Amino acid sequence: MRDGGDPGGQLPARLPGRATALSPADGIDPAVLTDPVAFLEGLRALKVWAGDPSLRDLQRRTGLPRSTLADALSTRRTSMPRLEVVMALVRAFAPGDAAVAAWERAWRVVRATPVTGDSDAQVSRAPAQLPADITDFTGRAAQVAGLEAALRGSGPGTPVVVVSAVTGAGGVGKTSLAVHVGHRSRAAFPGGQLYADLRGTAPVPATAGEVLGRFLRDLGADPATVPAQTDDRAAAYRTLLAGRRILVVLDDAAGVAQVRPLLPGTADCALLVTSRNRLAGLDGAHRVGLDTLDDAEARALFERVVGARALDDPAATDRVLRACAGLPLAVRLAAGRLVEDPTWTVATLADRLDDQAGLLDELRLDDRAVRVTLAVGHRQLPAEAARAFALLGLWDGVDIELDAAAALLDRSGPETEAVLRGLTGTHLLGVPVPGRFAFHDLVRVYAAERAAEELTPAERGAAVGRLVAWYRHRAASAALVLNPRRRHVPLDGPPVAFTDHAAAWAWTDGRYDNLVAAVRLAADHGLHEHAWKVAHALWDAFNIRSAHADWIATGTFALAAARAADDPDAEAWTLNNLGTAYARASELDTAAGHMLRAAELYHRLGDRSAEAGCRGNLAFFDLNRHRFASAIEQLLRVKDLFVELGDPLGVAHCLDNLGAGYFHLGDFPRALEYFQEGYTEHLKSGNRFNEGKALTSIARTLFALDRLDEAEAHAREALDVNRAVGNGFDLAMALGTLGDAHAARGRMAAARDCWAEAHGILLGLGQPEAEEMSARLSALPAT
Repeated sequence: MRDGGDPGGQLPARLPGRATALSPADGIDPAVLTDPVAFLEGLRALKVWAGDPSLRDLQRRTGLPRSTLADALSTRRTSMPRLEVVMALVRAFAPGDAAVAAWERAWRVVRATPVTGDSDAQVSRAPAQLPADITDFTGRAAQVAGLEAALRGSGPGTPVVVVSAVTGAGGVGKTSLAVHVGHRSRAAFPGGQLYADLRGTAPVPATAGEVLGRFLRDLGADPATVPAQTDDRAAAYRTLLAGRRILVVLDDAAGVAQVRPLLPGTADCALLVTSRNRLAGLDGAHRVGLDTLDDAEARALFERVVGARALDDPAATDRVLRACAGLPLAVRLAAGRLVEDPTWTVATLADRLDDQAGLLDELRLDDRAVRVTLAVGHRQLPAEAARAFALLGLWDGVDIELDAAAALLDRSGPETEAVLRGLTGTHLLGVPVPGRFAFHDLVRVYAAERAAEELTPAERGAAVGRLVAWYRHRAASAALVLNPRRRHVPLDGPPVAFTDHAAAWAWTDGRYDNLVAAVRLAADHGLHEHAWKVAHALWDAFNIRSAHADWIATGTFALAAARAADDPDAEAWTLNNLGTAYARASELDTAAGHMLRAAELYHRLGDRSAEAGCRGNLAFFDLNRHRFASAIEQLLRVKDLFVELGDPLGVAHCLDNLGAGYFHLGDFPRALEYFQEGYTEHLKSGNRFNEGKALTSIARTLFALDRLDEAEAHAREALDVNRAVGNGFDLAMALGTLGDAHAARGRMAAARDCWAEAHGILLGLGQPEAEEMSARLSALPAT
C-alpha cells in the first residue's frame, strides 16, 4: 500500500451505471461525468492513469495538506471537493492545459446540476441552510473577529472539534451574530452549512433526535434508513460528517443536553451555538457573551436603518437611543417604526418612548416586539424564580446586593443567591460587579409590569417595606459613625457595626444612588416613616458629596411623607434637613423659611436643643446673606444656650460660625480665636469631617494674617483630613489657600497646580467658588 493508502483502487473498464470513460492511454473525459459520484470516480481514475502517485508525492506537487488530498480522493466522499483542490490535483496529474480547463468546466456543470436518480446514485449537494445575512449588520467587530478566528482554527490536524457558544439575553443579537459569522466563514467550510432552530425558549423545544433526523436526510441519507433511536442517529450523523468541512449552526439552544448529541465527531467540522443560557457544561467551548451595543454601535445601527432622518435631530435621536438602552432588537424596532410611518419625525418617536408605562408598547413592529422577546425568557422560569423576578421589579435602584435582595424576597441568603444565580443564568439579570445584581433597563420595565400584574397590593407593600427598612437601618448605622455628635433619629434595633469612618463612608458612598432611590420608593408606596428617616440618615452623604439637588429632592419627598403621617416631630426633623439643603444650594430665603418653621415646631414640642440648632442655622444663613452683625448677635445667644444644655457639638458649630462672621468683618485675630476654639471641640468629639472644615478655616485665616508658614502647614493638614473623609468642597478650599501661600512666596508653578486641582473639584461639585479659582488661574502669567 502506498503512503496514505490508495483511495482510488484500479480504474474500472466502465464507471458503473454511467457514461464510459476514455481508455487510460487517452485519459478521462470529464464531460461525461455528470453527477458528483461519477465525477469523484473519474478523478480517482485520473490519479491511476497518472501513475497512481502517493499522497506524499501529491503533497509535494500541489502544496496541499495530505489530509485535504486524502479527503478529496476518498472512496467515502460523496460531495464535490472545492474547485481549487480539484484543479491542483488535475495539474498534478499533468494531462495538459486543455484537460485542466475541461475538468474545471465539468466541475462547474456538476455543481450546478440537481441530483437525480436512484438511491445509490443520489447524493445531496452541499447543504447551505443558513438564514439570510442581515445587510445592515452593525458593530460587534471584536466578537465577529474572535468567532472567525476560532472557526479558522478548526479542520484536519486539529485535535478537537471547535465549538463556539454565543450567549446573552433575548434581543441582544445572538442569532444575527451567528448567522453573520456563518456567512463570512462559508469559504472555510466547502462542505456546506447545516442550520437548526432548537426552539430552546419555545414551550416545546426541538429534540436532538428530531434535529438529527433532518440533518441525516439533508446530508443524503435515505429516509428509510434513518435510525429510530437518538444515539444511533447521532452515530450516523457523525459518520456522515467525517471527512467533510461543514459548519453546524444551532440557534436558541435550551441547554447542553440538547446540544451534546449534535456535536460533530471529528475536527473537520465546527459547531456554532447560540443560547440564552450560559451553557456552562459545554466543555472546551469558545465563549462569546453578548452584552448591549455601546453608544456608537447603537447610533450607527439606528442611522443605517433610518437614514438621513436620524441626522436631522441629534437630540431626539439621543433620546430614542437612551430609551432603547443599547438592546439591538429595541434599536431595530424603534428605527422600524420611523420607516413604517414616514410622517413621524425622530422627535415624535422620542416623545412616545419617553413614557415608561408605554415604552414596551411602542417597541414593536409587525410580529416582533421587545415585550414578546422578554416574555419568552420569563416563561421558562420556575415558579420561585418568576416570583423573585416580579419582586425585583419593584426596585428601581441602580442595582441590588445579595443581603438587600434577601430582605426584598423574604428568603435566606443561600436561597436568595440560588434564585438570583438562576436569573443571571438566563440573562434576565446581570452582574455588573461581583456581588451586585441589576436589570437591563428594558428588562426592568418588563419586571415592573410583572410586579403590577402578579403581586397583590399587600405583597408589594410588604416587600418594599422589607427592602427600605434594610437600607434605612444600615444607612442610619453608618451615619452614627460618620457624624456621631449630630442629632440622629433613634434606631429600631442595635446598629450595624462599622469599624471606622472609612468603612461607614465606603458603604454609604457605594450605595448612594440606591439610598436615594429608597426614599422615593418608600414615598411612592406610602411608607411615610421610612421615607423621612432614610432621607435624614443621608444628611452626611449629601453634605460630603455637595449633592444639593438630591438633598432637596429627597427632602421634599420626606416632608410630604411627614405631613401625610401627621407627625409634627417628623415634620420638624425634615424641615431642618430641607432648610440645610436649600442653604447649601445658596437658596437662602427658602432655607430660612423652612428653618424658621422647624424652630417653631420644636418650640411647640418643647425640644429646646433642636430649637437651638435651628436658631443657630438661621444665624448661619444670615452670615451667607452678609448680615454679619445680626448673625454674630444670634450666634452668641445660641452658643450660651448650647452651653446651658450641655451640647458641645452645638457649641462647636456656633464657634465655627462666629469665626466666619468675624472673618468676613475683617477681624482676623478674633476669627482665628473662634476657629481654634471650634477646632479643639471637634478634636474632643472625634468628628474628622468637622475637624477638616475647621483646619481649612484656620489656614485661610492665618493666610489673611500673613502668617504664611502656619497657613501652609494647616492647609496641608486640612488636605489630608478632607481627602480622608471625602469632603470635596473643603479639600478644594484648602488647596486654594495652599496655592495662595505658594503664590505669596513666588512659587507660581506650585500655585497653578493647587488652584487647577481646586478648580476641577469645585467645577465637578457645581460650586460657584469655581469661578474664583478660575480667576486666579487666569491672572497667572503665561508659561
